[in-house]
Amino acid sequence: MSFWNFSFPSPIDDILKKSFTLQELLDEDEVVPETRNQKQELIAFLCTKENISQLITYIVTDPVGEVPTNVKFRYPVVACELLCAENNDIERVLLENEDLLDRIFGFFEAPKINLLLANLVVKVSKAITSSKMEPMLNYLKRKFHFLDGFIEHLEASAVTEFFTRLISMDGDIDGMSTQQWLTENGFIEKLIYKLGVKYVEIHSDVAQSIIEIITALPVGTPLLNRFMSADCVNLLFKTIMDPGNPRSFKYGMKVFNKLLKGVNTVLEENPDSEDDEEKGKITKPDPLGPLEQLPLPVQILIGHLERFIALLDHPLSIAQVIDQSNHSYEAFSFDRIVILETIDVLLDLNYLAANKILLNCDLFSIALGLIFRFPHNNFCHRSTETIFVKFLENSGPDAQLSFLGRTKLPMKLLEAEKTTEKPALYKPYLHRMIYSIGEISEKSPSLKSELDTVEGWNELLNQVKEERKKLETASSAAKVEEEPSFFPPPAVPDPSELDGSDTYEEGRDDDDEDLNLDDDQDMDSANDADDYDADQAEILLTKQEIEASA
Repeated sequence: MSFWNFSFPSPIDDILKKSFTLQELLDEDEVVPETRNQKQELIAFLCTKENISQLITYIVTDPVGEVPTNVKFRYPVVACELLCAENNDIERVLLENEDLLDRIFGFFEAPKINLLLANLVVKVSKAITSSKMEPMLNYLKRKFHFLDGFIEHLEASAVTEFFTRLISMDGDIDGMSTQQWLTENGFIEKLIYKLGVKYVEIHSDVAQSIIEIITALPVGTPLLNRFMSADCVNLLFKTIMDPGNPRSFKYGMKVFNKLLKGVNTVLEENPDSEDDEEKGKITKPDPLGPLEQLPLPVQILIGHLERFIALLDHPLSIAQVIDQSNHSYEAFSFDRIVILETIDVLLDLNYLAANKILLNCDLFSIALGLIFRFPHNNFCHRSTETIFVKFLENSGPDAQLSFLGRTKLPMKLLEAEKTTEKPALYKPYLHRMIYSIGEISEKSPSLKSELDTVEGWNELLNQVKEERKKLETASSAAKVEEEPSFFPPPAVPDPSELDGSDTYEEGRDDDDEDLNLDDDQDMDSANDADDYDADQAEILLTKQEIEASA
């Protein structure tokens, strides 16, 4: 007999030797490990319909009034662990008694739920559905209204976890895959409806849930294809652009931007798609081709472009904020931020037909005006600088010249440089824009020639380049500057002790002298004072805008 061949007595053994109750077992820490270890006497006791029903009661019923702490907190958690123990006998009782399953999956049909219990219910639901996939999918097929109940409570983050698990199951329901079945039952449309005015209090949760579901969907699958269909994108726009539902716009646009970012990935040619009937053949459109062959989300966005431009100028919801000087002014608004993000994503796709339409509308003129209309909002300045530079980089000579003519950008930049307003927090972003235009013009002779005709442009460009050069020089000097004397110098190992190792690099300094500021775009420690002022202004304004829009 081996020295190590022994086992400790379990407290469960003592309980099983006498008359006992379910509650006594739940009070014992060893009950869950012993259940997972298939202790037959324990499992035989648990696997009566009466005891399984009581375990379900603990996870679906919110105790009313004064109850012992263990009944309110311990018993639900332990009951959940027992039901999720992957025990065939416990699962058999659940499958043979649909009324027990109804109590679990019907939890979310209540108008109000306990969010702590919701986590436990979802854990049990995921466990039984994953373990007994085919019978459970057939059960849910007959009782889809239970899934409607889950959708009603997207404020519980665990619900999204259940859906992401469900859509990953490769089940078969009457010849349909799980995703085809969900698509046929209007799963996507039901999610979008949750962005309606009736659910305004949970729009943030709904948007986050939809984004996580989109992220979990493989390329070319039925649910993702449905998300990107004309019907669903139009439904999304109709819902979030309703004047009576202004607070949904920023959340719905975050969902749309997630779809738009995935367009390139979804439309990459999939070599396996011909062998996958569910995915079908997927091809990437011609970036130089007409609008009609571009992805549907892009076509529909372009169709609504005039409306979005109008909202950029006058959002659905406008709030006023008050600064430290007790001065009231219009907040930039999250609506404008998400519209600029959408344009940024669209420019990343770089479709010629879409870019032409962007050029021939008032988008860039309005965006440029926002910089001066909101001189303290760095989100506005940064986003506008990004889309201007990106458009010029993506465009050919004719489009570049047309862009300058429509926006009168060089003249506006020269006028802005003459302003005496303090502080002009947009100037660093305008200087970056000037520098970028100068770099682009070096590769575009026609653009350079046009800029050379603008009085004062070359002088301003040279001034910006000189400033940049000084900052780079100061930054380089700061990197090699000695450490302050009050910091002990790092010990330098004797080369003879390194044994040929290259892990030590003489003169290496991992400490970045540059302040770690959110608004520090130049990464230049010599300019940290300006960065800090801009950063603090942005933090203050952001806090006020959030409070104003709450």
